[in-house]
Amino acid sequence: MNRTQHYSLLKAMEIDKSNLLKYQELYKYAYILSDGIFKIVFAEEKDHTLLISLVNAMLGLQGDDAIKDITLEMQEFPGVFNKKDCILDIIGTTNAGEKVLVEVQQQGDDFFRDRVEYYISRVIENQVHTSEKYELPRIYFLGLLDF
Repeated sequence: MNRTQHYSLLKAMEIDKSNLLKYQELYKYAYILSDGIFKIVFAEEKDHTLLISLVNAMLGLQGDDAIKDITLEMQEFPGVFNKKDCILDIIGTTNAGEKVLVEVQQQGDDFFRDRVEYYISRVIENQVHTSEKYELPRIYFLGLLDF
């Protein structure tokens, strides 16, 4: 999907939101909010400049609060003892040791909020180790919903 086609999609959605389905059919492999394309664009670049810019802009982080660097991590937290797995689209740690979670969702999901809470709880769980204080770094969650 090029810029002109994306602009056409946005204009068509202003007229009728159901037009998105037509464009998703036409450009399903190049639609920026599909999981695979999103990860290619924002997670596979070498210095993660686009991801850092996106997160800073979406969360309004500026100056000393802005994320300067991010290290991407394994996206999966396997379930233990028959618990559900947790697979995030993007997870990283900032230069300040804060976690950044990004999740892209295209289809409506009645339990999206519950899933987000579960994902965040799994990330928190993995930050506290034996003999450590419960002092947790900030966790940023960015959910890009397309429904």
